[in-house]
Parts: sequence; structure tokens; C-alpha cells
Amino acid sequence: MLRKSSKLIIALSLVLVLSACSGGNETGNGTFELGDPIARVNGVDLHQGPYERAVERMIAGYQQQGLSLEGEMGDQVKERINEQVLNQMIQVEVMTQEAQNLGLAPSESVVQAEIDAFRDHYGSEEDYLTALSDNLYSEDDFRRIILEDLSVKALFDEYVGEVTVTEKEVEDYYLELVQEAQDQIDARKAAGEEVTKEQMAMMAPPLFEEIRDDLTNQLIQLKTQEKQMDYLNGLMEKSEIEILIEK
Repeated sequence: MLRKSSKLIIALSLVLVLSACSGGNETGNGTFELGDPIARVNGVDLHQGPYERAVERMIAGYQQQGLSLEGEMGDQVKERINEQVLNQMIQVEVMTQEAQNLGLAPSESVVQAEIDAFRDHYGSEEDYLTALSDNLYSEDDFRRIILEDLSVKALFDEYVGEVTVTEKEVEDYYLELVQEAQDQIDARKAAGEEVTKEQMAMMAPPLFEEIRDDLTNQLIQLKTQEKQMDYLNGLMEKSEIEILIEK
């Protein structure tokens, strides 16, 4: 059984789904192997091919940010990427199945409309297919990604909904930031460092009124992620998950 995730690691931005180019591939026509099963979620198999391509896309994203994945440290990062991708695939499959069971999955026409929007963005069928192929997506892969994305969003909209915070919660959140800054100052002083008034002013957060809106948005985002994680973990606990590859 897959252990409960300590954080929500699903990535759902359709805007970014074609942004991390893998650097091209040799398939030409965008046809990719499905491969052997690597995991089974409530009787549904997840396969090696999509998993490996997702790993390649994530590695390409790191490299495009200028991060080196060479040496021992790079091997550790790659190992975490492998685990993250596998966990993400399982999480998304669990939620997609739940959305289908509850009648919340998008219709074929809605999925097609999203695909058409991406195709229009690239201007021509050829450019669209090239973008898919360069990013290691077959057309079936991409259709599945959009179906999953919309299914998860619908599920969260229905069972997590809109999150609100009170003024006191925002104020308490601000006081936590103030205390964290003070703790850092105290730690530096305890280590024998001299901390000037100018340095203390730079370490302290801005006045509450200046960042109230930003703090409110941050707190809403944090609480939303917590509720999503709680809901997802509940689904994971009641799912039958079998890992078929060595992690």
C-alpha cells in the first residue's frame, strides 16, 4: 500500500502542460509505447510508458531552470522525481475514478473543447502535433491529461469548495511571521553575531496594513491545500493500491 503523502503533489495547470519541452524525440508521429503496468489502482493499471515520459518532462523542467542533475546530488533529485511522479499518477487516478463514480467527470465534448483551444493556440494542426510530440505526449496521452485535470478540479470544487478566512486568522498569521523574524534575530545574537537596527528592520515583515491582502490570499491558499490534502488522503485510504515496480 502506498504510504500517505505528506503534501499535495498533483500538478493541474493546463496552461503549463506543454511548456516544459523535453528537447524533442525520435518518434516523429507522436506515437509512444504504453509499456508494462507499474501500479494498479482499484483494479486499473498505470503503465511504464506514461510514467517514464512524465519523469523525462519533469527532469527537463529542472534543466531548463539551469539546475544540474549530475553527480550524487543529481541522482538524489532524480530519485525524488521518480517517486513524486509515481505518487502523482496514483493520486490523480484515484481522484479521476472518484469523479467518474460520482458523475463529476467532464463530458467528451468538454474535453474536446479544451483540446481544440490548445490546437487553436498553436495555429495549425502540424504545430499542435509537434508541440505534443516534442513534449512526449501522444494525442491519447494529452486527452487523458485533460480529462484527469478537469475531473480533479470538479471533484475539489464539489467537496472542498471555496475557502474563507477570518480577520483574526489573518492577524494571527501575521503575528507568526513577526515571531519567526524575531526568532531569527535572537538566534543570530545567541550565536554571537551583532545585529544592527537596520538589519533587524530588514528582517522584520512590513506593517500589517501593507500586506493584509497578500497575507489573506496566502492563508486562503494554505487552507485550501490542507482541505484538498485531507480529502485526497481520505480517498487514498479507501483505495486498493498495488505498486508493481521497485521504488
